[in-house]
Order: sequence, then C-alpha cells, then structure tokens
Amino acid sequence: MKSEIRNISTGLVLLLVSVAGMIIANNFGRSQTETLYGPDFFPKLVFTLLAICSVILFIKGIIDLKKNDKYMEINKKTIGRIFSYTILLIIYINLFFMIGFVYSTIIFLIVGQYFFGVRKIPRLIIISALTPFLLYYLFTNLFNIPLP
Repeated sequence: MKSEIRNISTGLVLLLVSVAGMIIANNFGRSQTETLYGPDFFPKLVFTLLAICSVILFIKGIIDLKKNDKYMEINKKTIGRIFSYTILLIIYINLFFMIGFVYSTIIFLIVGQYFFGVRKIPRLIIISALTPFLLYYLFTNLFNIPLP
C-alpha cells in the first residue's frame, strides 16, 4: 500500500515540477539562428522526459492501488512530511537564485538528507559538499552551461 501511495504522490509532484520547469524554460528565449537548438532546448527536453516518467509513475501507482484490496490509510505524519519537503523545495528554489547553485544545494542536501533519516554526520557532510561541486564542474566545464 505504501509504494502505491508513494508512486502516486511522487508522480504528481514531479509532474508539477516539470510543468513549472517548462514554463520557466519558455522564458529562456530562442536561438538567434534558424536551428532547433537554443538555450531552451535542453531544459525543455529534460522537463518533457520528466513529465513522461512522472505520468507513467502516477498511472502505475493508480493501477497498483486498484489491484490492491487493502484499506487505504492516510497518515497525518506522512502528509506533514510531504508538505514540509515541499516547503523545503520552495525555499531551495528561492535560495538558488539568491545565493547561487553551490551554496543553496549544500544547504538543501544537508537539510534534505537529515529530513529523510541520514544521521551519520561525516556521510551527510561529504555527500552534501561534493555533489554540488561535481555538478557545477559537469555543467560549466563539460556541458558549457553556466549555473548561477
């Protein structure tokens, strides 16, 4: 029962994120030349793939839920955690534009991992510190996509 609810809620949240991302990607502008590829191409591609995967996950969750005959129980603690994590994501997005990718991602990863039960401090710090720097290097040096 838990996996069905998790699939439905994750699919729905990721679908909303992909729609918001597509709206933001539309503001990136088009290429100055007649090519298909512009600054909005890669974000639109990623958000389209995310939307497709989230719809598949959502439908799978609904189908599995209908197959399961058990009583569906909604836990207030689970709803509170989902709401709290959504607020955390909104704060992360705002911090992303205020202080930049690296610092906001470090803060988000520390709080998010702690929120999901990672209590080993060395592991928490190492993952939270290395991930943003690796992603920053990947996007700026290999993909030539500047991050804020």
